[in-house]
Amino acid sequence: MNFVKKYIAELSLAFLVPLALLILVLSFRPALQRIFSDFMSPFLFPLIMVDNGISTSSFATLSKRQLAANLDAANAELMRLRLENSELKRLLSENGELRRMLSLPPRDGFRCKFAKISVRDPLFWLEAFTIDIGEDEGVHAGDIVLSTSVKSISPHPYAVVGRIHSTSKNSSEVRTILDRNCRFGLFISEEFAPAILGGGIPDPSDELFRVDYLPRNVQFKPGIEIVTSPLSPTIPPFLPVGRVAATLKTPPPGMPDSYQFLSAMPYADFRTLRFAIVMTKK
Repeated sequence: MNFVKKYIAELSLAFLVPLALLILVLSFRPALQRIFSDFMSPFLFPLIMVDNGISTSSFATLSKRQLAANLDAANAELMRLRLENSELKRLLSENGELRRMLSLPPRDGFRCKFAKISVRDPLFWLEAFTIDIGEDEGVHAGDIVLSTSVKSISPHPYAVVGRIHSTSKNSSEVRTILDRNCRFGLFISEEFAPAILGGGIPDPSDELFRVDYLPRNVQFKPGIEIVTSPLSPTIPPFLPVGRVAATLKTPPPGMPDSYQFLSAMPYADFRTLRFAIVMTKK
């Protein structure tokens, strides 16, 4: 019995002593680290100084011409990385734009033709542009053209941007809804009112188009959506075009005063057009 008690006591002592030492070391760990750092500092300092001296001396041995060449190379690499970053951002933006345009649902009796904007005239930046498809792709004068919309004002990913004005074998000229020669039927579905696109309204602060020949006995509130007419045989119905901005106080010159005329804000983003979809009749 005494042997068992003695064995248990020795075993407890063998366990408790290391545990006490471990607790003691953990308690004084920060102090031990500081002591070790102070003790080793005289030995580590010369090594650090030698390493810094080598780095400094490597620059000191270079001539001014070599240093200038190294600086030019670093600047060139920085410029290359900036251009690469800019290109990646552009590709990301284009990818997002194409994804939004591909969300356009099919319309019975019409087929969609994808196109790139190939030419834009700086003098008529908002009124016209040229796309890279034409008669060989089945594009005809009068076909409706869509592009991406301005996210901040449109609930739709796409919007009507204009209409094919003329075609050649491999290209087509588009007149936008801001051009006075662009005409097609519109519809204000909330008031069940048909209308006609009247072209752009000169405005230094914004791009607006005119909506013509509306009944005078109906009040059109700002923000009401405008879509393509359901009565046109050549244009798909109910495509988003824009929204009402205001009622014109007086009819445009040469227009009868028996009708009401509106200014409207287009959904399409005319400033950054890059791609388009032509909807041509099958």
